[in-house]
Formats: sequence, C-alpha cells, structure tokens
Amino acid sequence: MMSSSGRDREVRSIFIRGIPDDASPPDIRQHFESFGAINDVYIPKSFHSGRHRGFAYVKFDRQDDADAAVDRLTTVEINGVKCPVEWAAGGRKSKSAVPLPDLNIASCCLYILVSSPLRDEAL
Repeated sequence: MMSSSGRDREVRSIFIRGIPDDASPPDIRQHFESFGAINDVYIPKSFHSGRHRGFAYVKFDRQDDADAAVDRLTTVEINGVKCPVEWAAGGRKSKSAVPLPDLNIASCCLYILVSSPLRDEAL
C-alpha cells in the first residue's frame, strides 16, 4: 500500500509520542475511531516501575484506515497534551526481550549461589 506520504507501508499500527501519565486506552482510541475499526490500543509499561512509558500504539483492522489516520493527523490532543502521530516501527517486544535491571556484583553472586544446583554443598 502506498500512502499519500509516498511510503510503502505494510503495518497497520501508528505510534503516538508524549502521551500524558493519566492517558488510558479509551482516551487514545477516541481520536482514531473515526478513521475505521481499531484492533488494539497498547500503552507499554516499564517492566521495572509499572508506569507507562509515555507512548502508545494504535493498530487498525485495515491498512487504508491506518493510512488515512497518519495522512490526516500530525498530532492529537490527549488530556490536554499535544502528542505527535507517526508510523510505528517494529513490533511489540516479548517479555523475554525485556532487559534485566542493572545488577551489581554482590547481587549477581547471590543469584548464582541461590540458583546453583551445588548450593547445598556451598552452604
């Protein structure tokens, strides 16, 4: 599919930056429903803090609807905050792709000791 921006798109997801802390999926959905059926609204959360990370994805059922949304919207106002709208790049990360927190050497040694099949001999 070729959008009016001249780019060949195969994804039906768009990316919304800078969403406010109090934004919810319904807050975001309302800005895009007029373009067509929405499959999903996803607000990623930080694995470590549980708070959302300040951006969201909207996935449309049809490519033409996603094209229309990106072609007609450059920003949306969500809960009083102007948020840029653009094509999403890449897909969702799986939980296995979430990085582990930075560990210091003491916590690494403790993890190895507790996880080791030889822990009973070491204790």
